Amino acid sequence: MKNLTQLISFVSLVFLTIGNTNAQCGATGVQALPDTILICEGDAGTTNFTALGDCSTGNWEFQVTQGASVVQPWSTTASFTASPTATTTYTVFARCSACPATTAQSNFLFDVLEEPTVTGNTFICSGSSTTLTASGSTGSYEWYDAATGGNLVGSSPSFTTPNLTQDTTYWVGVQGTVTGVGGSILITECGVEGAIGGSGSEDYIEISNLYNTPINTAGWRVVVSSSYTNVNSFNSTMWMLPNSFTPCSMMSRTDNSQAANYWGNNIFWNPNNNSWAMILDDQYNVVDFVCWGWSAAQLASFAPVINGNVITLGSEWTGNGVPPNCGTVGGVQHSMARTGSADNNNAGDFICQPTSVDLVNPGLNCGWTANAQCRFPTTITVDVAPTASNPTTINVQCIGDVPAPDVTVVTDEADDFTATPTVTFIGDVSDGQSCPETITRTYRVEDVCGNFIDVEQLIVVQDTQGPVMDTPPAAVTVECIGDIPAPTTLGYTDNCDAPGTVTSTDGPLVGGGCGGTVTRTWTATDNCGNVSTPVTQVFTITDTTPPTAGAPAGMNVECVSDIPVPDGSVVPNVADNCSAQPTVSHGGDVSDGQSCPETITRTYIVTDDCGNTTSVDQVFVVNDVTPPTASNPIPVSYPLITDVPAGNMSTSEVYDEADNCTAAPTVTWVSDVSDNDICAGETITRTFSVTDDCGNETLVTQLISIDPLPVPINAGPDQTICEGDLTTLAPVNPMGANLSWSPAIPPGPFNPGATTTYTVTAEFNGCTNTDQMTVFVEEPPVVSFVGDLLQGCEPLTVNFISTSTASSGIASCEWSINGETLTGCGPVAYTFPEGGNYDVTLTSTSNTGCDNTETYTDYIYVESTPVASFGVSSNQLSTLETGVEFFNTSVGAVTYEWDFDDNSEPTNLEDPTHTFPASDGGSYDVQLIAYSPLGCVDTTWVTISVDVELLYFVPNAFTPDNDAYNQYFKPVFTAGFDPYDFNMKIFNRWGEIIWESNDAEVGWDGTYGGEVVEDGTYSWLIEFKTAYSDERKRVTGHVNVLR
Repeated sequence: MKNLTQLISFVSLVFLTIGNTNAQCGATGVQALPDTILICEGDAGTTNFTALGDCSTGNWEFQVTQGASVVQPWSTTASFTASPTATTTYTVFARCSACPATTAQSNFLFDVLEEPTVTGNTFICSGSSTTLTASGSTGSYEWYDAATGGNLVGSSPSFTTPNLTQDTTYWVGVQGTVTGVGGSILITECGVEGAIGGSGSEDYIEISNLYNTPINTAGWRVVVSSSYTNVNSFNSTMWMLPNSFTPCSMMSRTDNSQAANYWGNNIFWNPNNNSWAMILDDQYNVVDFVCWGWSAAQLASFAPVINGNVITLGSEWTGNGVPPNCGTVGGVQHSMARTGSADNNNAGDFICQPTSVDLVNPGLNCGWTANAQCRFPTTITVDVAPTASNPTTINVQCIGDVPAPDVTVVTDEADDFTATPTVTFIGDVSDGQSCPETITRTYRVEDVCGNFIDVEQLIVVQDTQGPVMDTPPAAVTVECIGDIPAPTTLGYTDNCDAPGTVTSTDGPLVGGGCGGTVTRTWTATDNCGNVSTPVTQVFTITDTTPPTAGAPAGMNVECVSDIPVPDGSVVPNVADNCSAQPTVSHGGDVSDGQSCPETITRTYIVTDDCGNTTSVDQVFVVNDVTPPTASNPIPVSYPLITDVPAGNMSTSEVYDEADNCTAAPTVTWVSDVSDNDICAGETITRTFSVTDDCGNETLVTQLISIDPLPVPINAGPDQTICEGDLTTLAPVNPMGANLSWSPAIPPGPFNPGATTTYTVTAEFNGCTNTDQMTVFVEEPPVVSFVGDLLQGCEPLTVNFISTSTASSGIASCEWSINGETLTGCGPVAYTFPEGGNYDVTLTSTSNTGCDNTETYTDYIYVESTPVASFGVSSNQLSTLETGVEFFNTSVGAVTYEWDFDDNSEPTNLEDPTHTFPASDGGSYDVQLIAYSPLGCVDTTWVTISVDVELLYFVPNAFTPDNDAYNQYFKPVFTAGFDPYDFNMKIFNRWGEIIWESNDAEVGWDGTYGGEVVEDGTYSWLIEFKTAYSDERKRVTGHVNVLR
């Protein structure tokens, strides 16, 4: 593909009259536009024809010739398209069909930059380079890595590529020059501090066509920077150029919103700051570029992305930018202005001079020298690695079955350069597993460039055949299962001959140990877990030998009940050839019929698991020689001797007689013996005999007491009194005996002073008796208590607990707090309703009834709750001024916390100042929390309202001329209106409504009834509701339609 970087054209007009002149009809001239076209070989160029003269009665017709040859015969076609291979001059003829004899003619030129001849190796190995040489065309040569834009990689006819690893295309650029014709548009002026006729702060840009032919600028745009620090930041508003740019003309745009050539928003330029501007064509190629302030190093990273296209400068700018210190000089507005008559794409193209926007800069003129370039592609094909498929997988039983490497298993090797790539064996790699083991065999396929690929063949080694066991031994009969011999080693054979394992297993005894069988089984397992068919040997078990045992030792016992129950474990030396534990059973007991002593013979039978038996005897001799037992009967007392029962009538007094053998021994009375001491109280000793069935005897005695004459006295119960109290002693004296006290007591109530024990003695008819009682004197309780909170905020609830002590323990507590009485020893809760110091009094009473009182003065401190309050400088704000001063009027507080309800950080200042968000209206509940020294808290709120101010702008003119700017008339609302309650009407000079809308985003396009209205002044009426109230606005004005 060829690419023409710059289209070169110029216009010439030739007037020629052939034949008779006819003033009324005929061509007086013909114009070819453009009359010179520079094209790349292989591309087509088109020129258009315009006939001059009069042809009101016919149609204009045109013919094109090349020398003597007609290349486009007469027709009404007013254009000519051709793609010559060399520079060619054509002639266009014009005539009117009504008077064809009169013709005019003009020459035009198709200047062709011919494609050069490129020599060099265009098919190389990967990683190699090649040298390409261009020749055979006019002009100079340059090499690029892209059809348009891209990087300049060579600037001479020969170019050596870098080492390449993939197919790559390079373009050779052929330079051509046509003097005085053709070209493109250029940036001619950039002002950063005022435009002529402005206020002095506007930024502006001027572009010009300094060539003498119109330029097709359809889809072209002007882009400006929007940052002083980010070289890739650009203004979102772009200047879209008209479809055609008139020769030797200029256009400009400014960021003055009142100007007819308003850019559309602010141009972010300032003196002494970095900025840039550029022109892009419809393919986003850079047409022209200028920058100031930026260094070459900073411009190296220039790559803004515009509508998805990455923009690079290429050769459109080299070196540092223009110095940025160009603003107002001596009160005169200056700008960065293009100078000279050539575009060198560097800072030398511009100087700082007085502003001359929309005028040709001093030092500029039309008729520049334009360079053009065509690019022609050359593609280098890089040899790639060959191709081949992995060989088919092989499955074998044993490692010895793996075949030797064979390169012929790779069957489809191919290469783009080498006719027959070489196949070599690389190696085998095992996965280290077994059963299966996978071996990866690698073959390499390589071409003559050394490019290769490796293919792999999988060899799966998987043994699936089981071993074969040798013949087992013959069957055997034994007496016991333990007589079965240990397993013998049994051999086997296997297909892969790798060592495996042989397992022998004895099965369970089937049919019991008396004629049953045990089956022994052998199996072999190879390394892959394949198991052989099992082989077996049978053992038959038959036991015919009886067990053996010794006779148990004999025993002498006193009672038949002492003979133990039958117990086979007493039979010693029980054994059997097969049974591990023969069974011992009781065969029976036989007595000799005698008593005191009696002989009993016990028989045991020993049986093995197969029923073979042996009998043994044990002898017991029974003879009781132990007398019975009994306790002495419980002593008894009687008032008189006549009350004592007879001895033979009182044998039941012996209550616990017992014997080791006899169930009920016999009890008989033997005798009574008295001590005859009647005055002091007589004592009788009574004897009883206890005898068992074998005549063994035991004697027991009972003491019987006869009471003397008594003297009863009771000193009374013990007493407990409080310290300082009086008491009276009251003994019980039923016989009226003479009484005496020790220590002596006074008659009537008295105070013992301390705890004292008193003894009373009673005397009657020479007999005496005594008794004692104690008077305990208790000290008053020690009163104390604690509260869980001794200070706090009102209302304060305190739990009190008595810690009082008394020797008899505390029985009750009574509290006096703030004039109120509470009971209970705790915890007792009391709520102090308001601030102040409080006394607490406790009266504690012991279990004896002794009490004491204690008062803690100012024991509880209750702090009053602070009162939070504040004032504001204003609680009704607008978005134009949202600052508020707060005046803290709280009482009893020492610290504060403010929350402004707008997601800002709280503050602890006493009298803060705060600015609320100005972006949106709304209300904010400002909260103040006031804290006392103890942390008592109070909270208050004030609502601050922020109303949105109504802000809008209505332009006074617009230009519906189908360019990119000011196409619609509509109001611009910034804030404060309701977009759902809006109406705008447009009126003509007669008051007729010619346009109406209820959408503030839809503007009037300058039409009425589908037709564009005439330029002039039109009236408008706008009605809308404000955003935060029901207030309606009605505004009117005029707008000028300009084109």
